[in-house]
Amino acid sequence: MISGSEREALEDLLNHMAQGVRAYLLPRGRQWSILLNAATGSGIEQTVAELDALLKRAAREAGGDFLCAFSKPWRDFKNIHLAYLAANEALREQHEKAAGCQEQCGPTLQPAQVPRLSSEQEELLMRYIAAGNEEEAASVLQMILRHNWEEQELPVSMCRCLAYDLLCGILRCLGTMPEVWEQQREALRADLHLLRHAGTRDEIAQMLMATVLRSSAACEGFHTAAGAAREQPMERIMQCVNEHYRDLDFNVSRAAEYLGMSVPYLSNLFKQQTGIGLLNYISGLRVKYAKQCILERHISVAQAAHEAGFENINTFIRIFKKYEGTTPGSINS
Repeated sequence: MISGSEREALEDLLNHMAQGVRAYLLPRGRQWSILLNAATGSGIEQTVAELDALLKRAAREAGGDFLCAFSKPWRDFKNIHLAYLAANEALREQHEKAAGCQEQCGPTLQPAQVPRLSSEQEELLMRYIAAGNEEEAASVLQMILRHNWEEQELPVSMCRCLAYDLLCGILRCLGTMPEVWEQQREALRADLHLLRHAGTRDEIAQMLMATVLRSSAACEGFHTAAGAAREQPMERIMQCVNEHYRDLDFNVSRAAEYLGMSVPYLSNLFKQQTGIGLLNYISGLRVKYAKQCILERHISVAQAAHEAGFENINTFIRIFKKYEGTTPGSINS
Protein backbone atom coordinates (compact mmCIF):
# COMPACT_ATOMS: atom_id res chain seq x y z
CA MET A 1 0.00 0.00 0.00
CA ILE A 2 1.10 3.57 -0.64
CA SER A 3 1.12 5.95 2.31
CA GLY A 4 -0.29 9.47 2.14
CA SER A 5 3.15 11.05 1.95
CA GLU A 6 4.26 8.59 -0.76
CA ARG A 7 1.12 9.37 -2.74
CA GLU A 8 1.77 13.11 -2.58
CA ALA A 9 5.40 12.60 -3.56
CA LEU A 10 4.39 10.46 -6.55
CA GLU A 11 1.80 13.00 -7.66
CA ASP A 12 4.38 15.78 -7.41
CA LEU A 13 6.81 13.73 -9.45
CA LEU A 14 4.22 13.05 -12.12
CA ASN A 15 3.17 16.68 -12.25
CA HIS A 16 6.75 17.72 -13.03
CA MET A 17 7.20 15.16 -15.78
CA ALA A 18 5.44 17.24 -18.42
CA GLN A 19 4.47 20.88 -18.58
CA GLY A 20 0.70 21.46 -18.51
CA VAL A 21 -0.09 17.97 -17.25
CA ARG A 22 -1.91 17.37 -13.97
CA ALA A 23 -1.74 13.91 -12.37
CA TYR A 24 -4.24 12.28 -9.99
CA LEU A 25 -3.93 8.94 -8.21
CA LEU A 26 -7.13 6.90 -7.86
CA PRO A 27 -6.78 4.11 -5.25
CA ARG A 28 -8.59 0.79 -5.73
CA GLY A 29 -7.41 -1.53 -2.97
CA ARG A 30 -3.95 -2.75 -4.03
CA GLN A 31 -4.49 -1.40 -7.53
CA TRP A 32 -3.92 2.24 -8.42
CA SER A 33 -5.01 4.20 -11.46
CA ILE A 34 -3.18 7.32 -12.58
CA LEU A 35 -5.25 9.97 -14.37
CA LEU A 36 -3.20 12.41 -16.42
CA ASN A 37 -5.17 15.51 -17.37
CA ALA A 38 -3.67 17.87 -19.95
CA ALA A 39 -4.95 21.12 -21.41
CA THR A 40 -3.81 19.87 -24.82
CA GLY A 41 -2.88 16.49 -26.21
CA SER A 42 0.77 17.44 -26.68
CA GLY A 43 3.27 15.76 -24.42
CA ILE A 44 0.95 13.02 -23.19
CA GLU A 45 2.55 10.20 -25.18
CA GLN A 46 6.03 11.17 -23.97
CA THR A 47 4.82 11.45 -20.39
CA VAL A 48 3.21 8.01 -20.54
CA ALA A 49 6.43 6.51 -21.93
CA GLU A 50 8.50 8.13 -19.17
CA LEU A 51 5.99 6.97 -16.57
CA ASP A 52 6.17 3.42 -17.92
CA ALA A 53 9.95 3.42 -17.59
CA LEU A 54 9.74 4.93 -14.09
CA LEU A 55 7.31 2.29 -12.82
CA LYS A 56 9.31 -0.59 -14.30
CA ARG A 57 12.48 0.75 -12.74
CA ALA A 58 10.73 1.13 -9.37
CA ALA A 59 9.49 -2.45 -9.60
CA ARG A 60 13.00 -3.78 -10.32
CA GLU A 61 14.50 -1.82 -7.44
CA ALA A 62 11.79 -3.04 -5.06
CA GLY A 63 12.40 -6.62 -6.10
CA GLY A 64 8.69 -7.36 -6.19
CA ASP A 65 6.03 -8.22 -8.70
CA PHE A 66 4.38 -5.26 -10.35
CA LEU A 67 1.92 -5.04 -13.24
CA CYS A 68 0.92 -1.84 -14.98
CA ALA A 69 -1.06 -0.98 -18.10
CA PHE A 70 -1.94 2.14 -20.06
CA SER A 71 -4.85 3.17 -22.24
CA LYS A 72 -4.48 5.26 -25.34
CA PRO A 73 -4.69 9.04 -24.79
CA TRP A 74 -8.19 10.51 -24.74
CA ARG A 75 -8.84 14.15 -25.50
CA ASP A 76 -12.38 14.48 -24.11
CA PHE A 77 -13.40 14.52 -20.45
CA LYS A 78 -16.41 12.30 -21.11
CA ASN A 79 -14.04 9.50 -22.16
CA ILE A 80 -12.11 9.36 -18.90
CA HIS A 81 -14.10 6.34 -17.80
CA LEU A 82 -13.47 4.64 -21.14
CA ALA A 83 -9.74 5.21 -20.71
CA TYR A 84 -9.95 3.77 -17.21
CA LEU A 85 -11.72 0.67 -18.49
CA ALA A 86 -9.24 0.24 -21.34
CA ALA A 87 -6.30 0.39 -18.95
CA ASN A 88 -7.91 -2.13 -16.62
CA GLU A 89 -8.66 -4.49 -19.49
CA ALA A 90 -5.00 -4.33 -20.50
CA LEU A 91 -4.01 -4.98 -16.89
CA ARG A 92 -6.37 -7.94 -16.73
CA GLU A 93 -4.79 -9.45 -19.86
CA GLN A 94 -1.33 -9.05 -18.34
CA HIS A 95 -2.52 -10.70 -15.15
CA GLU A 96 -3.97 -13.67 -17.03
CA LYS A 97 -0.69 -14.14 -18.88
CA ALA A 98 1.29 -13.85 -15.65
CA ALA A 99 -0.98 -16.36 -13.95
CA GLY A 100 0.32 -19.03 -16.33
CA CYS A 101 3.82 -18.77 -14.88
CA GLN A 102 2.81 -18.05 -11.28
CA GLU A 103 4.93 -20.89 -9.84
CA GLN A 104 8.07 -19.60 -11.56
CA CYS A 105 7.40 -15.90 -11.08
CA GLY A 106 5.82 -15.91 -7.64
CA PRO A 107 2.42 -14.45 -6.67
CA THR A 108 0.96 -11.89 -9.05
CA LEU A 109 -1.13 -8.85 -8.32
CA GLN A 110 -4.86 -9.63 -8.61
CA PRO A 111 -6.59 -6.78 -10.46
CA ALA A 112 -9.33 -5.14 -8.46
CA GLN A 113 -12.91 -5.25 -9.69
CA VAL A 114 -13.29 -2.66 -12.42
CA PRO A 115 -16.15 -0.16 -12.10
CA ARG A 116 -18.09 -0.80 -15.26
CA LEU A 117 -21.08 1.05 -16.60
CA SER A 118 -21.89 -1.59 -19.20
CA SER A 119 -23.59 -0.79 -22.47
CA GLU A 120 -26.44 -3.09 -21.39
CA GLN A 121 -27.00 -1.10 -18.20
CA GLU A 122 -26.98 2.23 -20.00
CA GLU A 123 -29.19 0.95 -22.83
CA LEU A 124 -31.75 -0.39 -20.36
CA LEU A 125 -31.85 2.88 -18.43
CA MET A 126 -32.23 4.98 -21.60
CA ARG A 127 -34.97 2.69 -22.88
CA TYR A 128 -37.06 3.26 -19.75
CA ILE A 129 -36.39 7.00 -19.80
CA ALA A 130 -37.41 7.25 -23.47
CA ALA A 131 -40.57 5.26 -22.73
CA GLY A 132 -41.47 7.61 -19.87
CA ASN A 133 -41.39 4.81 -17.30
CA GLU A 134 -40.23 6.66 -14.18
CA GLU A 135 -40.52 3.70 -11.79
CA GLU A 136 -38.43 1.30 -13.87
CA ALA A 137 -35.90 4.00 -14.79
CA ALA A 138 -35.37 4.80 -11.10
CA SER A 139 -35.00 1.09 -10.32
CA VAL A 140 -32.34 0.62 -13.02
CA LEU A 141 -30.43 3.70 -11.84
CA GLN A 142 -30.40 2.34 -8.29
CA MET A 143 -29.03 -0.93 -9.64
CA ILE A 144 -26.29 0.92 -11.54
CA LEU A 145 -25.33 2.93 -8.47
CA ARG A 146 -25.31 -0.17 -6.28
CA HIS A 147 -23.15 -2.22 -8.69
CA ASN A 148 -20.76 0.55 -9.66
CA TRP A 149 -20.56 2.72 -6.54
CA GLU A 150 -21.62 1.06 -3.31
CA GLU A 151 -20.17 -2.40 -3.86
CA GLN A 152 -16.85 -1.06 -5.15
CA GLU A 153 -16.56 2.04 -2.92
CA LEU A 154 -15.42 4.23 -5.77
CA PRO A 155 -13.76 7.57 -5.04
CA VAL A 156 -15.77 10.70 -5.85
CA SER A 157 -13.58 11.42 -8.89
CA MET A 158 -14.54 8.15 -10.56
CA CYS A 159 -18.20 8.49 -9.49
CA ARG A 160 -18.18 11.82 -11.28
CA CYS A 161 -16.86 10.14 -14.44
CA LEU A 162 -19.55 7.48 -14.32
CA ALA A 163 -22.23 10.12 -13.72
CA TYR A 164 -20.94 12.06 -16.71
CA ASP A 165 -21.31 8.90 -18.83
CA LEU A 166 -24.95 8.63 -17.74
CA LEU A 167 -25.71 12.29 -18.42
CA CYS A 168 -24.22 11.97 -21.89
CA GLY A 169 -26.47 8.96 -22.48
CA ILE A 170 -29.52 10.95 -21.36
CA LEU A 171 -28.51 13.80 -23.67
CA ARG A 172 -28.34 11.40 -26.61
CA CYS A 173 -31.65 9.80 -25.60
CA LEU A 174 -33.55 13.09 -25.37
CA GLY A 175 -31.91 14.30 -28.56
CA THR A 176 -34.13 11.88 -30.50
CA MET A 177 -37.19 13.85 -29.28
CA PRO A 178 -36.66 17.53 -30.22
CA GLU A 179 -39.65 18.74 -28.19
CA VAL A 180 -38.37 17.09 -25.02
CA TRP A 181 -34.80 18.20 -25.70
CA GLU A 182 -35.84 21.87 -25.98
CA GLN A 183 -37.83 21.54 -22.78
CA GLN A 184 -35.03 19.88 -20.80
CA ARG A 185 -31.97 21.62 -22.26
CA GLU A 186 -31.51 24.24 -19.56
CA ALA A 187 -32.19 21.75 -16.77
CA LEU A 188 -29.54 19.39 -18.16
CA ARG A 189 -27.03 22.24 -18.31
CA ALA A 190 -27.75 22.89 -14.65
CA ASP A 191 -27.20 19.18 -13.94
CA LEU A 192 -23.75 19.34 -15.56
CA HIS A 193 -22.91 22.36 -13.42
CA LEU A 194 -24.02 20.51 -10.27
CA LEU A 195 -21.95 17.51 -11.28
CA ARG A 196 -18.79 19.57 -11.67
CA HIS A 197 -19.24 21.01 -8.17
CA ALA A 198 -20.57 17.92 -6.37
CA GLY A 199 -18.31 17.00 -3.47
CA THR A 200 -19.77 13.67 -2.34
CA ARG A 201 -21.12 10.49 -3.88
CA ASP A 202 -24.53 11.17 -2.30
CA GLU A 203 -24.76 14.56 -3.99
CA ILE A 204 -23.96 13.00 -7.36
CA ALA A 205 -26.45 10.17 -6.82
CA GLN A 206 -29.23 12.58 -5.82
CA MET A 207 -28.58 14.72 -8.87
CA LEU A 208 -28.70 11.67 -11.17
CA MET A 209 -31.94 10.40 -9.65
CA ALA A 210 -33.58 13.82 -10.05
CA THR A 211 -32.39 13.97 -13.67
CA VAL A 212 -33.66 10.48 -14.50
CA LEU A 213 -37.08 11.10 -12.93
CA ARG A 214 -37.45 14.51 -14.57
CA SER A 215 -36.40 13.22 -18.00
CA SER A 216 -38.71 10.20 -17.75
CA ALA A 217 -41.64 12.42 -16.82
CA ALA A 218 -40.89 14.71 -19.78
CA CYS A 219 -40.82 11.72 -22.14
CA GLU A 220 -44.09 10.42 -20.70
CA GLY A 221 -45.70 13.81 -21.35
CA PHE A 222 -44.35 13.78 -24.88
CA HIS A 223 -45.83 10.34 -25.59
CA THR A 224 -49.19 11.34 -24.08
CA ALA A 225 -49.37 14.43 -26.28
CA ALA A 226 -48.26 12.47 -29.34
CA GLY A 227 -50.88 9.81 -28.63
CA ALA A 228 -53.59 12.44 -28.38
CA ALA A 229 -52.42 13.95 -31.65
CA ARG A 230 -52.62 10.53 -33.31
CA GLU A 231 -56.12 9.93 -31.97
CA GLN A 232 -57.53 13.16 -33.42
CA PRO A 233 -57.12 12.09 -37.08
CA MET A 234 -58.68 8.72 -36.23
CA GLU A 235 -61.71 10.43 -34.75
CA ARG A 236 -62.16 12.37 -38.00
CA ILE A 237 -61.66 9.22 -40.08
CA MET A 238 -64.23 7.20 -38.11
CA GLN A 239 -66.74 10.04 -38.25
CA CYS A 240 -66.29 10.33 -42.01
CA VAL A 241 -66.66 6.58 -42.57
CA ASN A 242 -69.76 6.31 -40.37
CA GLU A 243 -71.40 9.18 -42.22
CA HIS A 244 -70.63 8.01 -45.78
CA TYR A 245 -70.11 4.23 -45.88
CA ARG A 246 -73.60 3.70 -47.37
CA ASP A 247 -72.88 6.10 -50.24
CA LEU A 248 -72.62 4.17 -53.52
CA ASP A 249 -69.47 6.04 -54.59
CA PHE A 250 -67.74 5.93 -51.19
CA ASN A 251 -64.35 4.21 -51.12
CA VAL A 252 -60.84 4.83 -49.78
CA SER A 253 -60.09 7.48 -52.41
CA ARG A 254 -63.29 9.39 -51.67
CA ALA A 255 -62.60 9.18 -47.92
CA ALA A 256 -59.11 10.61 -48.48
CA GLU A 257 -60.66 13.42 -50.51
CA TYR A 258 -63.17 14.25 -47.77
CA LEU A 259 -60.45 14.22 -45.08
CA GLY A 260 -57.80 16.11 -47.04
CA MET A 261 -55.32 13.24 -46.75
CA SER A 262 -53.36 11.23 -49.25
CA VAL A 263 -54.57 7.69 -49.91
CA PRO A 264 -51.31 6.06 -48.69
CA TYR A 265 -51.29 8.12 -45.48
CA LEU A 266 -54.94 7.37 -44.76
CA SER A 267 -54.55 3.66 -45.52
CA ASN A 268 -51.37 3.28 -43.42
CA LEU A 269 -52.74 5.25 -40.47
CA PHE A 270 -55.99 3.29 -40.38
CA LYS A 271 -54.18 -0.04 -40.63
CA GLN A 272 -51.74 0.93 -37.86
CA GLN A 273 -54.53 2.03 -35.51
CA THR A 274 -57.08 -0.73 -36.17
CA GLY A 275 -55.13 -3.65 -37.59
CA ILE A 276 -57.37 -3.98 -40.66
CA GLY A 277 -57.56 -2.22 -44.01
CA LEU A 278 -59.98 0.67 -44.47
CA LEU A 279 -61.71 -0.94 -47.47
CA ASN A 280 -62.33 -4.14 -45.51
CA TYR A 281 -63.70 -2.07 -42.64
CA ILE A 282 -66.11 -0.25 -44.97
CA SER A 283 -67.24 -3.56 -46.49
CA GLY A 284 -67.85 -4.98 -43.01
CA LEU A 285 -70.06 -2.01 -42.07
CA ARG A 286 -72.04 -2.38 -45.28
CA VAL A 287 -72.61 -6.10 -44.78
CA LYS A 288 -73.72 -5.53 -41.19
CA TYR A 289 -76.17 -2.83 -42.27
CA ALA A 290 -77.55 -4.89 -45.16
CA LYS A 291 -78.07 -7.91 -42.88
CA GLN A 292 -79.91 -5.71 -40.38
CA CYS A 293 -82.16 -4.37 -43.14
CA ILE A 294 -83.03 -7.88 -44.37
CA LEU A 295 -83.79 -9.22 -40.88
CA GLU A 296 -85.69 -6.22 -39.47
CA ARG A 297 -87.34 -4.70 -42.51
CA HIS A 298 -87.71 -7.87 -44.61
CA ILE A 299 -86.66 -6.11 -47.79
CA SER A 300 -85.19 -7.85 -50.82
CA VAL A 301 -81.52 -8.72 -51.12
CA ALA A 302 -81.11 -6.31 -54.03
CA GLN A 303 -82.70 -3.43 -52.13
CA ALA A 304 -80.62 -4.14 -49.02
CA ALA A 305 -77.46 -4.24 -51.07
CA HIS A 306 -78.31 -0.88 -52.69
CA GLU A 307 -79.14 0.81 -49.38
CA ALA A 308 -75.92 -0.51 -47.85
CA GLY A 309 -73.82 1.05 -50.60
CA PHE A 310 -73.23 -1.87 -52.96
CA GLU A 311 -73.62 -0.99 -56.63
CA ASN A 312 -73.44 -4.60 -57.86
CA ILE A 313 -75.63 -7.37 -56.46
CA ASN A 314 -73.09 -10.07 -57.30
CA THR A 315 -70.34 -8.18 -55.47
CA PHE A 316 -72.65 -7.85 -52.46
CA ILE A 317 -73.42 -11.59 -52.38
CA ARG A 318 -69.71 -12.49 -52.64
CA ILE A 319 -68.65 -10.10 -49.87
CA PHE A 320 -71.63 -11.04 -47.68
CA LYS A 321 -70.67 -14.71 -47.88
CA LYS A 322 -67.08 -13.83 -47.07
CA TYR A 323 -68.10 -12.06 -43.85
CA GLU A 324 -71.13 -14.12 -42.79
CA GLY A 325 -70.27 -17.54 -44.19
CA THR A 326 -73.61 -17.80 -45.96
CA THR A 327 -75.60 -16.04 -48.69
CA PRO A 328 -77.85 -13.09 -47.86
CA GLY A 329 -80.88 -14.93 -49.28
CA SER A 330 -80.57 -17.72 -46.70
CA ILE A 331 -80.67 -15.64 -43.53
CA ASN A 332 -84.47 -15.30 -43.55
CA SER A 333 -85.16 -18.89 -44.54
